[in-house]
Amino acid sequence: MIKLLPTPGLEVRKSSISGRGCFATKAFPMGRKVGELLGELVSRAEATRRIEGKRIIRCVEIDSYWRIDASRIANALAFVNDSC
Repeated sequence: MIKLLPTPGLEVRKSSISGRGCFATKAFPMGRKVGELLGELVSRAEATRRIEGKRIIRCVEIDSYWRIDASRIANALAFVNDSC
């Protein structure tokens, strides 16, 4: 279970794409950053270990070594999908 932290202007709701998704609750100006993904900073090797066998992956590559793992503690941005 993910502990969700508040994200102003965004909320997590039921989604037909993958069960839950990130939705805007207000209009954001074009080109404006809507938030920053929260999660645990882990190494590439640790991220690889954690995602093995998982269907839904909530790890994001930061650089060649670091990843953000949003599978345990996160905000609404962990539920943004590729179509957003």
